[in-house]
Amino acid sequence: MASEVISTTIKLLGQLDPSVQKAMGAAENAAGSTGKKISAAMIAGFAAVGAAVAAVAKQIADIGDQYQQASGQIAAATGATGEELAGLQDVMKNVYGNNFGEDMNDVANAISNVKQQMSGLSGEKLESVTEQAFMLRDVFEYDIPESIRAANAITNQFGTDAEYAMNLIATGAQNGLNYSDELLDSISEYSAQFAKAGFSADDMFNIMQKGADTGAWNLDKVGDAIKEMSILVIDGSDATAEAFSKIGLDANDMAQKFAAGGESARNAFFETVAALANMDDKVQQNIAGVGLFGTMWEDLGPDVVLQLASISDGAYATKDAFENINNVKYNNLSSALEGVMRKVDVALLPLGEKLASAAGQGLAELSVIIEQVTPYIEQFADIFSEKIGGVIEWLAPYVMPIFETIKNGMQKFIPPITNLIQALSPIIDMLKPVAEALLPAINNYLDAFISYTSIVAGIISDALTSAIQFMMPWWQMLSD
Repeated sequence: MASEVISTTIKLLGQLDPSVQKAMGAAENAAGSTGKKISAAMIAGFAAVGAAVAAVAKQIADIGDQYQQASGQIAAATGATGEELAGLQDVMKNVYGNNFGEDMNDVANAISNVKQQMSGLSGEKLESVTEQAFMLRDVFEYDIPESIRAANAITNQFGTDAEYAMNLIATGAQNGLNYSDELLDSISEYSAQFAKAGFSADDMFNIMQKGADTGAWNLDKVGDAIKEMSILVIDGSDATAEAFSKIGLDANDMAQKFAAGGESARNAFFETVAALANMDDKVQQNIAGVGLFGTMWEDLGPDVVLQLASISDGAYATKDAFENINNVKYNNLSSALEGVMRKVDVALLPLGEKLASAAGQGLAELSVIIEQVTPYIEQFADIFSEKIGGVIEWLAPYVMPIFETIKNGMQKFIPPITNLIQALSPIIDMLKPVAEALLPAINNYLDAFISYTSIVAGIISDALTSAIQFMMPWWQMLSD
């Protein structure tokens, strides 16, 4: 029964921190029975408390080290220095603080990729597009370099805003345009062909959607149909002239309209497809279709090609897909907790950078102290466990129900805790400037403290060792 009490206590305390949980687990395994095994549990419990304290400092040092590595990655990948690098670092802190990316290095890689492909982006625009790229990865499993490459093709060919280009991709994915796993590749490859034919970015997505909805077995074929037509209608060949003649249009006139690009080419496309669709003789229609669309007429068939012109003139992305994704995908307790912790990480970054350089030396000295003290604590714990074992056996039946009640009651507090965390988030943002104002003074004291850490640690180690060696004869007498 005593072992069950220890086990339950360990499980509850072990939720505090992964490092504490690991140490507590060692204690639970050691606490299989009363007597001397309790001493092992006490030793492991002592180590767990130490681990909990060390975990706080280690977390701060880790985030500082991670920030230094991530900043170096951005500088190396983009060539940014000075004010430009500082701006990218601010974007990295904001994206990380908004709970995107696996860690700060992951965020740094994403920002570097966006900056490399969309060199004109900075500040809030760069932050927004980077977060959108993470959402595309989290929801649709799109590689960030590939989604950014596709968005860049849209912005370059159609002159759209980068955020709207990403929104078009997200809306297309939600509407099933990646059914043949070619959405991003098709955008990157055929944006230039759609733009050449006078279409807008919304037109391109509307046409791809129409092709998908009417039976195109491969999205790439829809883009290829536009590409072949844009080539054939201006090639001046006899086959093209004959095809235009069959649908009642003049080849030279249509070639000039297509070659003019812009609205002229767009209208010429709709006029050509409408003339094809109005043909009663299906045999002649097929001949003309092949002459104007090449092999894509054969691959897609008239049922698909003739529907490409019946698209809406409205915007394809009529809503903010990412706002909906952000509200739904990350609306859970674990995301809320992680978001709060990341805001704390960002606020503590100045301290973290200093602790990162001192952590290795400090933890090594602490390890030496614990190694020297542990044998004496083990002997003391053996003596103590023999005396207290009976008391634990007597208390166990009364304590266990209390732990069970606490454990069951905790489940009821999760929803209000989630609401509290979400309510506190704006307050944390408000307090961040105050914390940043205080950090320079704290850093000065921290520098002085670090310089004396090694000396103090040595003095404590020697003093503890001498005191325990002095007490050992007395403990041995009590044990006998």
